[in-house]
Amino acid sequence: MAAMFRQRVTSIQDVMYDMESNLGGFSYSNAMAQQAVHEKLVSLFRRHGAIKLSTSLLVPRTSLFDQLELAVSVMDHSGTIVTLPYDLRIPFARFVAQREIPSMKRYDIGVVYRDKRAGFGTNPTELLECTFDIVSGSNEDQVSVAEVLLVVAEIIKEFPSLEGRNYFIRINHTVIMKSVFVSCGVPEDKHEELFAILQDTNTDKLRKAQIYELLENLQVSEQLASVLCAFLSFEGSVGKLKEQLPAILQRRAPKRASAQAVRELEALHAHALAFGVKLRMVFNPSLVYNIQHFSGLIFQFVAVNQRKKKRGGVDILAAGGRYDKLISYFRPATDAGHQAIGAVGVSIGFEKIVTAVLDDKETLLPDSCDVLVCSTGNNSMMDERIRIAQELWCAGVKTSLFYYGSRNLYSLEDLQDYCRQMKVGFMVLMKEQESGWVKVSRTTG
Repeated sequence: MAAMFRQRVTSIQDVMYDMESNLGGFSYSNAMAQQAVHEKLVSLFRRHGAIKLSTSLLVPRTSLFDQLELAVSVMDHSGTIVTLPYDLRIPFARFVAQREIPSMKRYDIGVVYRDKRAGFGTNPTELLECTFDIVSGSNEDQVSVAEVLLVVAEIIKEFPSLEGRNYFIRINHTVIMKSVFVSCGVPEDKHEELFAILQDTNTDKLRKAQIYELLENLQVSEQLASVLCAFLSFEGSVGKLKEQLPAILQRRAPKRASAQAVRELEALHAHALAFGVKLRMVFNPSLVYNIQHFSGLIFQFVAVNQRKKKRGGVDILAAGGRYDKLISYFRPATDAGHQAIGAVGVSIGFEKIVTAVLDDKETLLPDSCDVLVCSTGNNSMMDERIRIAQELWCAGVKTSLFYYGSRNLYSLEDLQDYCRQMKVGFMVLMKEQESGWVKVSRTTG
């Protein structure tokens, strides 16, 4: 083990490791868009009483990660296998379970990692993820779920480039799904296999063929197979689901549990309306987002995109649900007598919001700073510029000094180009031959 960790990479390996992520170079506009989106989201989360909480970077690789093919695992000096964050929810659920936190609202914006199917010795794919979670002492209260839906609806309203895309909310309930599976003759030990087909298959045609093949191997009648496939193609209101569900469920199905699940969907819809969520809400049984982690209600915020063939032709902005089961997974067996902890959360596509902001030509990004203190000529006049910058900082003005490096002569055009690139609002210009005077000008940035 010691010999393994004493290995040193060559200079070529060092360069090649993250070459792919460096190909695009650095974009000031992208960095400033990220900052602007970050500030708006944090302000919104805090308005709901959430605190920022980042959890451990590394967690031991348990059997939970076996279902996550692209999870990035590494070994420490003791030989323990640990995993980088696949998402921000798993380490948070572990944090809540181990500390027995009864209630909390939290948000986090951080990097998650995906392993690459090809290309050993390269940096894993890094993605920025944003999450908002509500932990409560009840796993039946739908008000917290409705508030999470409200938060995403407010995010969409906050950015005009998102609001014009006509997002709507897809919802599903795992209890209803399992009740229908049982009713159609699918044994409980085959539910996960059926969920995997729904989650991994990209086209309706291929999905239907795989489902029929599975049901045929289970010797399910063609009539029941047709009933199940028709149910999985359903998309409509909760009221329409309530009308059609009794005809789908057979005697063997747990009807009491499915009736309770329908009441939860109705309560969620009522609470969302009370919160002022105006986005259309539809029940979609083919939605099985992270089914191994979520239990009960699941939801996605989607917008129709006809150009996309994958994922049913939609853009997914956010996805989440109740993950009480995930918290229970991390609780010690000795905690059996303790109060159950309920939690609901949503993962939001941070980078999708940034892209939408950059694509919207009417969106004005904020200036990186208000004032650039600079000078022209051979003399940098650094002492005078430091004094002016200090006075502006003390007055609360966002100010930056221009550092000249080895080059002493900068023209006015050079400085204006710099301001445009860095999105600086004003320029305080000093000239050696005009000692005691400064020129303040508005830049085009």
